[in-house]
Amino acid sequence: MNDVTLSVQRLASYREAIKKIKQGKCSLSFPKDTNIESILDFESDLVQLAAWLDARLDGVNKIQEISTEISKGSVLDEVLNRIYDTFHEIIPYDRIGCALISDDYERVFAHWTKSNYPEKVMIKNGYTAFLSGSSLEGILTTQQPRILNDLQLYLAENPNSLSTKLIVAEGIQSSLTCPLIADGKPIGFIFFSSKEKNTYIDAHQKIFINLARQISFLVEKSRLYQRIYDINNQLVNALAQLKEQSSRDALTGVFHRGAIMEFLKNTIEKRHKKKTAYYCNTC
Repeated sequence: MNDVTLSVQRLASYREAIKKIKQGKCSLSFPKDTNIESILDFESDLVQLAAWLDARLDGVNKIQEISTEISKGSVLDEVLNRIYDTFHEIIPYDRIGCALISDDYERVFAHWTKSNYPEKVMIKNGYTAFLSGSSLEGILTTQQPRILNDLQLYLAENPNSLSTKLIVAEGIQSSLTCPLIADGKPIGFIFFSSKEKNTYIDAHQKIFINLARQISFLVEKSRLYQRIYDINNQLVNALAQLKEQSSRDALTGVFHRGAIMEFLKNTIEKRHKKKTAYYCNTC
């Protein structure tokens, strides 16, 4: 086989390889039947490029799947539970925590935590700390996730950090702290934590950044939904109490005549409906 024929065949195989890549089929191989080193190098680069694209496509697909899954949540804790259940595929962790920023932007308070060692959790819901002057304030300034791969060393350098003391007491060695910013407004943080040192790499930062906007929006939306839900429950309870109070005499606590008559009327109507249903079923 002459060089011209070989070149034509090789070019045809390259066109076919490019066509496969465009179709998302990124598994490539070429016959090793040439001694031309430059061609072999080119083919090796093309195979590596296809493998890189394959990994990128796989990552994008996983991110889309996770985005779809976490968007199914409505109230805040449901969204956070879905994050805990789905992120294992792309970010390693033994624990995830969520802290929210107070309305006056002065404090951060722990809202939710989930781990594979729940009995040893030291930072529980309701734990608070000042935002001003803290390392978390610096994260909000950069709006970038922060990696700490040796928390014992970090604690030695920052011995007054109570939250670090508590998290190290849980057995955590590495952390990835991610800011939550919705429509330019800081709303809180998500903390991915691992019992192993040197767990997190730049790729994990980039993964979260790709999801950050959607996660922040979902957390803010579900937080507002939770507030509306809580307010609605408070109103329902308040109305029930007002109805109860309006039915009783303020001095004696005895039901008014009108309340008694309404109760009797409702009772008679219920019994009548039961009798009617009974006769209908026996006919």
